[in-house]
Amino acid sequence: MVEVDVTQYYFNKIFISLESKTGFRQPIKFDKFPLYYTHCSKLDHSTELCYI
Repeated sequence: MVEVDVTQYYFNKIFISLESKTGFRQPIKFDKFPLYYTHCSKLDHSTELCYI
């Protein structure tokens, strides 16, 4: 499990390298990524149901 700050941009790939400086790009898969609403700073609800 990895914690993610949903208020920030997230990448869909990361670069993994070894000490030899060779590496590869690894895709990142989110099983469920919550929606973040900037108008109220809350997660997973619609704008219509927002109490702010």
